[in-house]
Amino acid sequence: MKHSICSMIFCTFTAIVLIGVKTFAADAPESAVSVRVYGVRDLITVVSDYPLSGKLVSPNRIQQGDQPPVAANNYGPQGIISKVNPPTTALDTLVQVIIETIDAPSWKTNGGTTGAISEINDQLVITQTAPNHTAIQRLLNDLRSGRSPMVRIRADWVFLVPGQIEKVLVGGKDDGSALPEISRDQLDKLPVDVVRYTAQVACFSGQTVHLASGHAKSTVTSSAVVVSSNAVGTEPKAEIVQYGLCLQINPIISDSTATLDLMSETSESDGKETPQIRDLDQINAVVQHFHTTVEVPLKKAVLVQGMTLEPTLNEPAGKQLYLIVEADSGN
Repeated sequence: MKHSICSMIFCTFTAIVLIGVKTFAADAPESAVSVRVYGVRDLITVVSDYPLSGKLVSPNRIQQGDQPPVAANNYGPQGIISKVNPPTTALDTLVQVIIETIDAPSWKTNGGTTGAISEINDQLVITQTAPNHTAIQRLLNDLRSGRSPMVRIRADWVFLVPGQIEKVLVGGKDDGSALPEISRDQLDKLPVDVVRYTAQVACFSGQTVHLASGHAKSTVTSSAVVVSSNAVGTEPKAEIVQYGLCLQINPIISDSTATLDLMSETSESDGKETPQIRDLDQINAVVQHFHTTVEVPLKKAVLVQGMTLEPTLNEPAGKQLYLIVEADSGN
């Protein structure tokens, strides 16, 4: 009997000890500190804007002067921005967001005793508890899923005689919509003598990019007076003028549409040699400039602009230049 009672007491004590060990073992991962490495290069890639600027300009931009460069988006395509102690690089921004978002009191930089972050080769070496590591990974995944999508823009410039555009409209000549849809099948069936230019570009949603194609010519556009002790002269200023096509575009993608801020420029020299006027080159060119903001449906070619290229009294029914645009997010 005594032996049984002792056995029962011993078993109960053993069970209590085992329960205590089991509970301690379950708590250990929650409080244990470990080091993990996170690759974040894709989250800190700087997406710059590339507007039309510089010395290679169309004739109608000569007098505008040098355009100041647009600042790069130093926070990457995901647009992480912190208002407290603004960092200097995208990687610093990401580190600050993690420290401010995930268990802020635990980080040593905030007076804690656990969390620490080191940076090396676009990687973050983080010391934290298991639950905080899980939260950090979840935050990085959310940032990746929320960054700006890629956009593909296609533009077509088509020279047509009056009335010819109606043949390529999906809705026909009675289409009164703001952005008539274009049938690419009918566009491809136009006569072979129809002049048509096409451009495509891919960029991030919200990024400003441009395309330019044509031939260039060095032109003296201004001169400065230079005075010396014995003579007075002039110093010419030359610019490289481009004739051809330019397109600048900034697309912003939503669920089924794209808002496009676009600018189209076309220019063509008349091909005649022009004399200099007081050491300045005289430019004779046909120029068309178009700038607007429109909301277009995705994966549909639409007509956004059309105008007679050279409206003169001598050619009242001259060819018209149309701009057709199509946006696709790839989703």
